[in-house]
Amino acid sequence: MKPTSLRRKGALVTAAVVLALSAVVLSACSGADSDSGASSTGISGAALDAVKATVAAAETEPTTPSPTEPPAFTPKAGGKLYFVACDLAVVGCSTFASGVQAASDAIGYELTVCDGGNQSPQMEQCFTNAVNAVPDVIISGVPEQFAGKGYAAANAAGIPIIGLFTSNPPGSTKAEVAYSTCTEQGKLAANVVIAGGEGNPNTLLVTQLDVACTVARTDGFTTEYKKLCPDCALTQIEFEAATMQQSLPQQIQAALVQNPDIDWIQAIFDGPASIAVTQVHQAGKQDDVSVVGMDGNAPNIQLIRDDDVQKYDLALAQEEDSWQAVDAAARVFSGQPVEYDIPVNTYLVSANNVDTLPPSNVWPGTPDYPGYFKKLWNMG
Repeated sequence: MKPTSLRRKGALVTAAVVLALSAVVLSACSGADSDSGASSTGISGAALDAVKATVAAAETEPTTPSPTEPPAFTPKAGGKLYFVACDLAVVGCSTFASGVQAASDAIGYELTVCDGGNQSPQMEQCFTNAVNAVPDVIISGVPEQFAGKGYAAANAAGIPIIGLFTSNPPGSTKAEVAYSTCTEQGKLAANVVIAGGEGNPNTLLVTQLDVACTVARTDGFTTEYKKLCPDCALTQIEFEAATMQQSLPQQIQAALVQNPDIDWIQAIFDGPASIAVTQVHQAGKQDDVSVVGMDGNAPNIQLIRDDDVQKYDLALAQEEDSWQAVDAAARVFSGQPVEYDIPVNTYLVSANNVDTLPPSNVWPGTPDYPGYFKKLWNMG
């Protein structure tokens, strides 16, 4: 069944990039796409068993930082790195910065960090500062779409760029950490709600579509959902990131009233997942609706511990992923080959495995990942 478009587009609002994304940056859309909400047959048997097997596998904690371990090498000494960070006022962005700093210290490279903030001019200024500093490599936590002139200036100056959860298309950077990860997370989330809905969920997708990673997550989710369960009901609403706290509660409430059969809500990251949980409670539907989030923010993990409305979260290990970016930067600086798409792990947290996380409710990443990278760098 094909959704009837009810979407209305808003004006583009410049904001900060987030990924680990417990953090948002830009959005320009609000409204909804919805199917008819009619009953469907869903899937069952072997098809449903395969979806459940995918979910069960994702609930197994990863043991190494990379699904495909790169070869060891001896990094060239004396490297200078420059990190253009997304908004450091956001926990996810500050965690990325901490990871880049720790990895740079471990490898013995000088690092300068610039806070890109939540406006394009500030991001562009960071790139100007970076080019003036003449580093060996720039690691960027803000995507080209918000700092295009800065990317162009760095490339013109011959300074290579490594993207960290920026999902830049090939051409502007030497490598992208998590380039395909956002799409794969969307696909995994589709499996989660279909399995959770026993092959016949009525799903509300809550998203915003002006940040590259959330676009990729949305595309991955909707494509996989329709492929796996063509008849399963799906409603999509889009929110403006800048006014999420003010407008999204009403949007979710309206969707739940308009389609009272919704029983699963997939949020594109954990901020809207938290709002969805509150709205489900206010609607008195806590026994009927389950929520899935992405990024593994501590408050959302606590909801899973408490057996609340949120049942799953696709967790990231942001500090560990930052070491991947420094490893890529060191390879580029040392004249070593580097894959453009550097995959990172996603750990699907649920009631089945939430006790594997520490009391902080933050997945720390794979065991001794600093030791893993130091071994790659012939340091131990």
